[in-house]
Amino acid sequence: MSRPSPDVRREVGMQLSYALYGAANRMARLHKPFLEPLGLTFPQYLVMLELFSSTPRFVGELGAKLDMDTGTITPLLKRLEVAGMVTRTRNPADERRVCINLTKAGEALRSEVWGITDKIKTACQLTDDGLAELRNTLDAFARPLVTERGAQQPKKDALMKIGIIGAGNIGATIARKLAASGHDVKLANSRGPETIHDLARDLGAVAVSKEQAVKDVEVVVLSLPFAKYPDLASLFSNVPPEVVVIDTSNYYPFRDGAINEIDNGKPESVWVSEQIGRPVIKAWNAVLSHTLSETGKPEGAPGRIAIPVAGDDAEAKATAMQLVGTTGFDALDAGTLAESWRQQPGTPAYCTELTQKELQSALASADKQRAPQYREALIKEFIAGNGKITHDEMVARNRAVTVM
Repeated sequence: MSRPSPDVRREVGMQLSYALYGAANRMARLHKPFLEPLGLTFPQYLVMLELFSSTPRFVGELGAKLDMDTGTITPLLKRLEVAGMVTRTRNPADERRVCINLTKAGEALRSEVWGITDKIKTACQLTDDGLAELRNTLDAFARPLVTERGAQQPKKDALMKIGIIGAGNIGATIARKLAASGHDVKLANSRGPETIHDLARDLGAVAVSKEQAVKDVEVVVLSLPFAKYPDLASLFSNVPPEVVVIDTSNYYPFRDGAINEIDNGKPESVWVSEQIGRPVIKAWNAVLSHTLSETGKPEGAPGRIAIPVAGDDAEAKATAMQLVGTTGFDALDAGTLAESWRQQPGTPAYCTELTQKELQSALASADKQRAPQYREALIKEFIAGNGKITHDEMVARNRAVTVM
């Protein structure tokens, strides 16, 4: 069979962009007769579908989920508010964040809006398998996979179900940032969901028990005081092996008590893996809480701080690296879990706010024998400061003491 001539290939009807444009237009036209009686436009319909899955939602979270920037989704939500379908309220804890909730009128549309799905399926005249194949093809095109060191990363914009155990400064900040990016976040602590209900709501997460935090999720983030990990020994017994578990903790003997195995050289996250009965990825442990909360930057921004990520499973590590990027930092592959001692307290990579290139050098220059000595010297200095050492001074002292 002869191929089309170059001139034919340049015709508009031969362009992939034209085919996608036509498909998008047809899909909007198919929805129009079902949406007009409800007073909804097609973009508003997508927003309502997402709100029916979970409310309240922050504007940034909705925008990330629907691939709409602020300039697109904000006027859309204002029109829904005027129509009486949603409310828009400022978060008392952070006036910059706007929370969206359904009104009674909006909630009343739930069954009718959900019913449109079956009507569109009939109008498309495709089988269930055909629809699934078409959707997957278009989704893969819109959100391409990225390969990192031979491992398949999740789609950059893929949204995940994430359980976080630990509601302190690090765990809460991770929850806030991931929820704001559209991820479905559950937050647990050791005292029960009723004690963090308001906190979780303000973060855009859902307060749950530890047991609920590890159910029906793709990622579990552990952000507990180090000595608490043996308490989780039975928690993961029924968690599927493909669920990624990320450890953010650090060992400090003055707080956690002496642990002989770690004092004798076993990497902290290797020990954690043994306590909970499954391998972990080590990430977010080498930043101060202020660093994590306040210094993240968009991808590609000059001076973006890098965070080391260590682990043995390439795909699990790729997932953790993607989430680190979502929180505003460059993720650097720091090697295997056995090498994760290079990002523990007392090393040049720990809480020194380095760029990716600087972090690579810091990891390479770490001294395993001296790191515990540096850790103890620094913690004594910070305790002696009686809370008066600033964040910048803390970073400077970490750099000065651990530099090789």
